[in-house]
Amino acid sequence: MKNKTVKLVLAIVVLGMVTGGYFGVKSYVAGQEKEEEEQEEEKTNVFEAQTDNIKSLKFMIEEKEVTFMKEDGLWVKEDEKDFPVDQDVLDSAASNISSVDADRVLDDVEDLSEYGLDSPENTITVTVESEDDGEESVVLRVGMLNDSTSQYYIGKDEDKSTVYVVSNTVISSFMNDLYDYAESQDFPTVDSSTISKVTVEQEKNSYVAEKNEDTGLWDIISDVSDGNKEKADSAKMSSLTSSVASMEYESFVDYNCTDEKEYGFDNPYAVVTIDYEEEEETETDEDDDTNEETEEETEPVMIQKKLVLTVGNEAESDSRYVSVDGSNQVYTMSNDLLSTVIDKDVSAMWDMTVNYLSINDLDSLDIDLNGQKNTIDVSRETVVIEDESTKEAESSEEMEDSAEETADSSGTTEDSAEETADSSEITEDSSDETADDEESEPETETVITYLLNGEKLDDIDFTTFYNKLINISGQKRLTEEYSPEDNPEMRIVFHSLDNASVNVDFYEYDVNYYAAVVDNEKVYLLNKMNFKELRSSYEEMLAEDDDSSDSDVNHTNAESEDE
Repeated sequence: MKNKTVKLVLAIVVLGMVTGGYFGVKSYVAGQEKEEEEQEEEKTNVFEAQTDNIKSLKFMIEEKEVTFMKEDGLWVKEDEKDFPVDQDVLDSAASNISSVDADRVLDDVEDLSEYGLDSPENTITVTVESEDDGEESVVLRVGMLNDSTSQYYIGKDEDKSTVYVVSNTVISSFMNDLYDYAESQDFPTVDSSTISKVTVEQEKNSYVAEKNEDTGLWDIISDVSDGNKEKADSAKMSSLTSSVASMEYESFVDYNCTDEKEYGFDNPYAVVTIDYEEEEETETDEDDDTNEETEEETEPVMIQKKLVLTVGNEAESDSRYVSVDGSNQVYTMSNDLLSTVIDKDVSAMWDMTVNYLSINDLDSLDIDLNGQKNTIDVSRETVVIEDESTKEAESSEEMEDSAEETADSSGTTEDSAEETADSSEITEDSSDETADDEESEPETETVITYLLNGEKLDDIDFTTFYNKLINISGQKRLTEEYSPEDNPEMRIVFHSLDNASVNVDFYEYDVNYYAAVVDNEKVYLLNKMNFKELRSSYEEMLAEDDDSSDSDVNHTNAESEDE
């Protein structure tokens, strides 16, 4: 009984302790919340105004005092009414400064230098329309920014002994460069798929890239004076046109350039001209039957456009000054973006395919490998595609021929034969008339045969080799003169159906490369392994052809022995 009493007392004590702890924690939390609320309530209002009542904002920009004021509901730069003020930016600045609350107030300050207020970084003067239709102004002096708390120290009007600690969001709208308050334009929108020509003019590395309307492929002209065209690499041209389409300004510099020399536009670093198309809506008039009303409809049409980008001197932050289409507005554009179009090694944009000739246009190949010469001809024959009715007709003709032979052998009389012939002619005439009415042009197909020195080649063996041949590409082009001393290890002459021919010679260049010389003019450096694969494919094709010839001879000999 005694033990039970003791346990009961201990339980009551523990319960009391737990309950007390709970109420203690609850009381502490409530106290903290109350203290935070009091701190919130203790915020001191430094300045308050209706945003719509703010008539002007005067503050320092790039060490100059600038005033933006409201005229007819719009912000203007007081001393430069043509300045393209960004209305949203100024509205946001006015909204931020319309209610300034201090998180802390420091009274009886003796040394303003501790807060950067002995020589303020900025001075913001807010002018507000008063209730009596007059104007009132408040001056906020901006000191240093406390980086750890993201708060500014500010002073108000002529009070030199009080410092307010305010959020940086109140002040940051007034700490920018002049053109951060200007409304800039976007770089013109260009659809990369509609670009047909890119012209780059500069002291070095000028070029013209032009799209062939018929083939859709690009050509590069590196020397405009001689107009010599090079086939351009399709992937690199796709990258180039995509880069043009993704161009954008970096920063707005000048809305009204009056001195081209200031930005280097009097002697441009480069001029880029883009020819492209843009869809525009055109109006068409349609009259109804009574001619009483005219309805206007719009139809999209593609309009030829031209964009001219002038690139001037270098600016700060690794960029250059640019202007578009002779506009007085000046922007900067990053060098990284500009380098996708200008300052390019034109030879790096050339197509590195040694010689591409579609197999459909090939007439023959002359191949000389280390003195062993072979000729591969492409034979094309047009044949009629036989359908079931054609086959039945042929079978019927064969039966008739057999019947005639039987009749002749059984001694059929000439008169009977003539009557049969006459009857047959009538039947044939009738049949011909019906056939003429019913028959249409027969379907045909082209049968292609590849002949090695007059002997048929296996289609797969040849096309495997030929695909390697026309897809072999150089890793770079030699622009200096190349004069090999030895004979080429391999020579291939392409003959096309239009009677044109291209000669390609392969030489060992060094330990890494083979040189492919096209018509003794263009020199491509190939990976040595790629050439060896091409040569192996050719040798395998010849070996397969030899095996096939031996097999045919053995088969013929076996048939002779059986006979």
